[in-house]
Amino acid sequence: MWPCNGVWFHKGRNIIYRYHAGMDLLGDWTIARFWGPADMSSGRRRITVHEDERSTYIALVAIVRRREDDGYMPLACAVTNLRARAAEQ
Repeated sequence: MWPCNGVWFHKGRNIIYRYHAGMDLLGDWTIARFWGPADMSSGRRRITVHEDERSTYIALVAIVRRREDDGYMPLACAVTNLRARAAEQ
């Protein structure tokens, strides 16, 4: 499943939300998130470091749930994989 990438779009607000999760070159588990207007190159970013694969996965599930609750449409992401793993736990 790793690395994991996702792209979400909110039609009403015209916002793109992207994330990339995986292990960086130093061996740390990270999630890089980028969001901003779909029609401009400006935006914001946040990179978080997590202790291990499990905490990274838990953070990803929270991201996916939040995007769904806020009305975002998944354009390309591992939503089905995350939902399947969340159902197992």
